[in-house]
Amino acid sequence: MVQPSCLFPGPVPRAGRGRNPQRRRFASGRYSGVAFAMSVELRRNHTGARAQPWPAADSGVPSPRRGDRLRAGVAVKATRIEMLADATVEQALVLILRHCLAHLRANQSVLLETDEPGGVHQMRVALRRMRSAFRLFRPYLSGARYGALGGEMKWLTSRLEAARDWDVLRHQLVAPAMAASAGGEGAFDALLSRIDKARHEARRAARDAVRSPRYGRFLADIDGWIAHRAWRDVVADGSPFDASMTAAAGPLLTGCRDRMVARGRGFAA
Repeated sequence: MVQPSCLFPGPVPRAGRGRNPQRRRFASGRYSGVAFAMSVELRRNHTGARAQPWPAADSGVPSPRRGDRLRAGVAVKATRIEMLADATVEQALVLILRHCLAHLRANQSVLLETDEPGGVHQMRVALRRMRSAFRLFRPYLSGARYGALGGEMKWLTSRLEAARDWDVLRHQLVAPAMAASAGGEGAFDALLSRIDKARHEARRAARDAVRSPRYGRFLADIDGWIAHRAWRDVVADGSPFDASMTAAAGPLLTGCRDRMVARGRGFAA
């Protein structure tokens, strides 16, 4: 049985309710924020057998029901990631990255073919989760290719950023103000015209980025990097990748927490 205390020092979370009594959700204690943000859940199968091979590259692709939503122009949200308790560092890395890529790809059509604000938002969420995984596993990753992939994620995020910002302004700030205005919607005509023009231009730029050869190369590069476990090519000793993720989680999350604390110093001032 995996002991939560070996993953997250501090108060031991209670077992999650549900059909599987072996499941544990690490959503309390010292590292609750980081653990929940990563949406990673460790579990052990009932038999206690070793982990089965991880799913193929399409791991995390939306289920048929969510596929119906996609065809209807509704953005697809990320699902919770589950992994077996005896997963290695490399298995965890592969599972998380493939899940993020599936989430990214699942929302491409929503961005390209509809004006649904959730498409660009969920693509940004997928990229943010992927970049978080890159930072989390940074002690294990190195090399020019790692840096190049991180740079491409940053580039794509910047191309989607403006479209999301204008969507938020239009739907979450201006729309409520219009509903509460005594002057009615007509008082906002000039503002809406300018916002909608900017939204159209920003969305076109985001679509151009997703249709570009650069985006296609990025997907092909990161797919190949994962499939060939290319991170092993730039290290002299690959044994750390075979270590237990259960044992590695504590130090990795401690590093994340320490970096966040360091960056947050001075906020109160």
